[in-house]
Amino acid sequence: MENYLQLLEILAFFSGYPMIYLLVKYLNQFRGIQRFTKQALLVLPFVYGFIGIFFLGLQLKTLSITLDLAHFQHPYLVIWGIISIVFLFPIFSKQPSFSLFHSLIFLFVLISKFFFKSTSLEEKSQVISNYMNIYTISIALNLVLLLLVMAVSFLLKKIKYRSA
Repeated sequence: MENYLQLLEILAFFSGYPMIYLLVKYLNQFRGIQRFTKQALLVLPFVYGFIGIFFLGLQLKTLSITLDLAHFQHPYLVIWGIISIVFLFPIFSKQPSFSLFHSLIFLFVLISKFFFKSTSLEEKSQVISNYMNIYTISIALNLVLLLLVMAVSFLLKKIKYRSA
């Protein structure tokens, strides 16, 4: 059961990022909102890095409660998620598509669990419902964090403009 819950935690943090990225990329083709979406594309890797920081915080909190490294049932996915913190550094955030490629592994895990879970039809319905709820939460988390980072970025630009 703990194995399943840890997988849900990982997916809740990271699986919605590709959808947000593609949504911003799609909206970037409309002229009326291009200024907004270009700024969003620039801050998307930072959003992904902050998601990684929040995920690391949850893992450290869980580790401090259990004090057991065996808690990590999906060590490769946990490490892959923590690596997302590197997108906070400008050298990695210059190409937003790198953060998309990094996050696709979590979407593939979600899709594989979604389609290849072999249980009874009633259990499969409940599992699919759980995964869809987690995916929706992940999209909402990434969208809220994107809006928050964009607001902070806008305020910092205003302050910088006024002081110059």
